[in-house]
Order: sequence, then C-alpha cells, then structure tokens
Amino acid sequence: MKQIEKWINFINSVGFPIACCCALGFVLWQMWKHVKTTCDKLTETNAELTYTNKELVKTNSNLVSSINVKLDKLIEKIK
Repeated sequence: MKQIEKWINFINSVGFPIACCCALGFVLWQMWKHVKTTCDKLTETNAELTYTNKELVKTNSNLVSSINVKLDKLIEKIK
C-alpha cells in the first residue's frame, strides 16, 4: 500500500504528464539495457561462428590442394 501512496504523491507533486514521461523514460532505459545485452551476446556468437568458418575454409582449401596434387599425378600416369 505504501508503494501506491508514493506513486500518488509523486504524481500529485510533479503532475501526471511529467510522471508519465518519467515512467516512459524508465521503461525505455530497461528496454535499452535488454537490447544491448542481447546484441552483445549475438555479436560474441557471431565472432565465434566466423572463426569456426575461417578454420573450416582453411581445412577445405588444404583438402582441395591435396586432391589437385593427386589428380595431377594421375594425369601424368595416364599420359
């Protein structure tokens, strides 16, 4: 009950429009914190996935190179 009385006193002292602006500011601040946290997590995950993809590309490049060498040897044997 005391919380409601505090809000009523706040609204009576500053006025309803200003109290609404304060409440809106608080809600926006909470949303901004949530969005920032989510974006930080997504950025971290994206960096990890990019590194993994980079390593996989290196591995695939090495495999393609070894296949090319084997093909070259086969072509020489056929000639």
